Formats: sequence, C-alpha cells, structure tokens
Amino acid sequence: MDNLGRYIGLENQKRFWILDEENDAMKLTEEQLAQLNELVKDGYGGPAELAKVLDLGIEMLFYVEQEAFTQREVQQVVTALRGIIGVLRG
Repeated sequence: MDNLGRYIGLENQKRFWILDEENDAMKLTEEQLAQLNELVKDGYGGPAELAKVLDLGIEMLFYVEQEAFTQREVQQVVTALRGIIGVLRG
C-alpha cells in the first residue's frame, strides 16, 4: 500500500472506502457525510443539540442494570459517544 492509502468498493453502488495506512480505519464517504449532516440538522437542529442528547445518553449508561452489558461494552459505547461529542463541539 502506498502513502495515500487505497480505495476499495463497488462503483455501481457508489460506495468507496479509504483505508488509512496506519490503522486501516474506514472513513465516511461523501454520501455518508451528507446523510450525517442531514440527520444532525433535521433531527436535532444542529451539532450542539445532538451533543447534549449524546451527553444525556452517557449519563443514562450509569443507571443500566448490572449484568445487562459487560463493562467493556459500556466503555466502548461511552468512548464512541465522547468521540462524536468532541467532533460536534469542534
């Protein structure tokens, strides 16, 4: 793989993934970014409001019944939510 990464996908579905050379993490396509922007705008009025809702979701995780999920599963959700919140707040 070169320094620019590589593209994989199906042209007829207009979906392409860019694999990051360091960790092979998938990045959002332009279509996915547009859908996410629409969701944030139409569903929540903007990034700040969605960040508030996600913060509330993190708070709710503290009240999940014991043994409903593993500690690791809850930590993964919190990590993902905090990452999204950080991006939304810029």
